[in-house]
Amino acid sequence: SQVLFKKEFWDTSIYKLEYAYKPDISSTISSIYYTLVKTEVTLGTKDLELYLKSVNSGQFYEGFLMNILEKYPNLGYDRDKCKTIIYQVLFSDNRYMSDEKRIFKEIYPTAYKIFSFIKRRKKHKNDLSILLQNIESYLVIECCCRRIAMERPDCPIYTIHDSISTTEENLEYVKYVMVDEITKFIGVPPNLKVEQW
Repeated sequence: SQVLFKKEFWDTSIYKLEYAYKPDISSTISSIYYTLVKTEVTLGTKDLELYLKSVNSGQFYEGFLMNILEKYPNLGYDRDKCKTIIYQVLFSDNRYMSDEKRIFKEIYPTAYKIFSFIKRRKKHKNDLSILLQNIESYLVIECCCRRIAMERPDCPIYTIHDSISTTEENLEYVKYVMVDEITKFIGVPPNLKVEQW
């Protein structure tokens, strides 16, 4: 989600990603660009910096939990509850406002405003999830896999959502490409986890 808060994403990546969208999503993305970047939202507020720092650290849920407990020490939330709140913020209709969504909005008002704006159309509350899925698939398939296929056509690769599976002898190379490509696109290195089968 952090690329959504970069002006450069809306300036350039929108055109790269556009092929992946249905026409109605594509026009939504264009209107988001003009509204967010040109007029409505200042990208650089303190709460947004706090959100991005937390996401970049790879400890987002823990950071969010710490902020909640600082403001509401008696709520007794844990990491799993924080995860549920984030799913509500990202994927539920804007008209649904739980206490948990209010907490997120209070801690990260700028991030909440942008997420809500992307989901503002009644019949298209899933625009944000579609956009995030398209960013993910663009990064994995168009950036990482395409580069691997060009540089090492003998390297076996299989994608599973946001992951790439390969053989053990190719692990370090695939990991290197993923870190390099994702860092170029997002601006910070990802926290990758290796799972052996």
